[in-house]
Order: sequence, then structure tokens, then C-alpha cells
Amino acid sequence: MKASEDANVEVIDDDEPVDFSEFNAGVDVGHEMMDRNDDELDPDEFENIPSSKKSDDLKVINVNEVPKNARPVKPIYTIEYGLSAIIVIYIVNYVYGRLTNGNIAGDWFSAAQPFLESQFALVGDDSGQKEAISSLQMTRDADHVFSIWCSGRMSVDGLLATLRLNKRQDAMSAIYSTYIEPSSDKMILRFSMEKLEPLCFVLGKSSAVKDVFENYPDASTFCADKIRSAEKLGLSNMSYVAESVDSLSVFDKKLCNLFASAKDSLISLHVSDSFVGPRVPDGEDCEPISKVCIFVFDMKDVQQNATQFLKLAVHFVDQLAKFNLGKEAYEKHKKRRAKQAEAQERIRHQERQEELARKKEETRRDEYKKMFDEQDPEKQKKLEYDLNKRDLKRQNRKQKPRTSFRT
Repeated sequence: MKASEDANVEVIDDDEPVDFSEFNAGVDVGHEMMDRNDDELDPDEFENIPSSKKSDDLKVINVNEVPKNARPVKPIYTIEYGLSAIIVIYIVNYVYGRLTNGNIAGDWFSAAQPFLESQFALVGDDSGQKEAISSLQMTRDADHVFSIWCSGRMSVDGLLATLRLNKRQDAMSAIYSTYIEPSSDKMILRFSMEKLEPLCFVLGKSSAVKDVFENYPDASTFCADKIRSAEKLGLSNMSYVAESVDSLSVFDKKLCNLFASAKDSLISLHVSDSFVGPRVPDGEDCEPISKVCIFVFDMKDVQQNATQFLKLAVHFVDQLAKFNLGKEAYEKHKKRRAKQAEAQERIRHQERQEELARKKEETRRDEYKKMFDEQDPEKQKKLEYDLNKRDLKRQNRKQKPRTSFRT
């Protein structure tokens, strides 16, 4: 045939022996025959064979470089650290300021205790005891306010000594009182008098005198409107307002010299037999009328305030209890107080009348409401008749002319 003629076919005789020595000799390592030919593998006969070709289904992920300003950084707790530091400073300042004020009050009382015990029978009121026993310690009214009550002395009902110190325990107040509006500690001595002439005056620095005059009703009522200089008393840097010139007669030469030595520390002296406390808003009650002598000293030197100025205040109170006004001045002061009492009585009477009228109006309003809420027509007419009759009677009483007894 034609196909057999074109192909060169080598015919092997089955009887001729085959030489397998070439196959049995083996293949050396690294021979090209040991390399895998992926084309010779049948994909239908083998599974899980890794393919060298990339799948068209896989998507290429492009990773862009993140700029430095957009990268996450470690959190910085600047605000938290600042607030924590402020809280720690505030706590430390509170403890330090509270201890400092307590030490100042302790030093003052240690220096004043011998003199107070020699002048008063009771030094420090112990409220926990039924009997009056000296507690010999100050009362902490606040972290910057300390007080002690002394009683048991002739011509004086008692002495309330108050130390009003700067608020060192409060950081903001300490900064304000130190740098913005400087202020100092104050010692306030309030003597409750048993006997005092009818007089009222205020002596001290001009600003303090003006403040007392504007904020205390007794000073603004009885004292003159003009603030005068106290040069005639030997106190060139002080001023005063007084009910009359006779009120200042209590200052003899010795007292003037004593006050001259304390003029740099004396803030104000308020003497009044009609003291009712500071001015209060309308509708509120003032303090009961009392006879007082109030000293306010600047505590520049704790020891000096506890000894020299305290003795000055007690000596002045003794002289004030012995002081008597002249007859003419006494009568003038008495008349002025009588007029003030009448004015106060008229005000109280007017307030009582207004309260009574308010109550009557509320009662009348309740009665009309009761009439309108009544469901029975007969009872409603009866209530309306009674109310109209009462109103008519009230109007007739107001319009009734007064009878004249002139002949």
C-alpha cells in the first residue's frame, strides 16, 4: 500500500533478543531526564497539581503608601495630665492653707489667753456641757473663720472675738487676695454692752466708715450724712460719722493717744445703742436691737493684735460704760430715737394692715369660688345674695360721712 511505502517502519524481530543495558545503567543526578515536564502530565489523571499559570480571576491589589501625617500615632494625654496636676495642686494648697489658718488662730489664742482669763470668768463656751465651763479653745466656724465667746465681766454681757482670715485653703481666692485685690487677715471684737448712752458713731478709715454708713441702718439713720476728718482727735488718717459732736466726748487725751498708736491697724470702730445688724432685703427681719461696740483690726502682727489691741478695746469699753452725755445732747438723742420708733411702728402697722387685707381678699375669693362651684341653683342664689349684701354694707361703711362735734 501507499501508506506503508511512505513510512519508514523498523520491524523488530520478536526472536531477536533486546538489549536493556542502556536502561539498567541508570541516570546520573542532575540529568535533564530528571527534570519534570509539565506538558507530559495528564490533567485528567492527577489532582491538586499546582499550576504555574496565574488565574485570570485573581485581582491585583494595589497598596498605596500611607503619608506620615495620616498614620496612627500614640495618644498624647496632655489635657488629662494638666487637669490631674491642677487637682493635685489644689488639694495640696487646701491642706496647706487650712493648716496655716489653724496655726495663725492657735498663735493668736495662745498670746491672748492669759489676758482673757484675767478679764472674763468664762473663756470659750462649751455647748456640750450643761454648766457654764470654759473650754479654752476657739471654734472653727469655717476653714478661714475662728471665733471664741467670753463672758462674765462687769458692764459687758459678753465678747465675741472673731478671726476672719484670708481663704488660704482656696487656691483661686488666695491668688485673688494676693495679686488682684490684696487683702489681709482681720480681727473683729464685738462687745455686747449692758449700759450705753443713746449715741451712735463710726470711726476708722474713710472707706470702712463709708461702707458701715451705707450698709448699716443704725448709722445711716442717726449719724450725719457728711463724713468728717478725725484730725481733732489726733487721728489724721482717719474719718468719722457721728450723731453729734457730744458723742465723741468719750475720747479723752489718753484714749486719743492709744488710738493714735493703733491707727495703722484700726479699720473701724462702730458704737451704737440701736444696732440691728447689716441692711437686709425688704420682707426680711433684722437682728433684734442691741447695744454694741465693734472693733475691726487689721492683723498685720498676730502678737500685737492679741495683746496690745485687745487691751485697747477692753479699756475703751470700760470708759464707754462710764460715759454720760450732756443733758441737752441726751434729750436730742432720745427724741431722735422716739421718732425712729414711731416711724418703725407705722411701718409695722402698715405691714399688718396689708397682711390683713390680703387675707380678707383671699377669703372673699374663696367664697366666690365656692358660689360658682355650687351645683344647686337655690343655694347658689342664696350665696350670691349674701355676698352682694356684705359688699354693699362694706361700701356704705366707707362712704358714711364722719360726725362733727363742733358747735
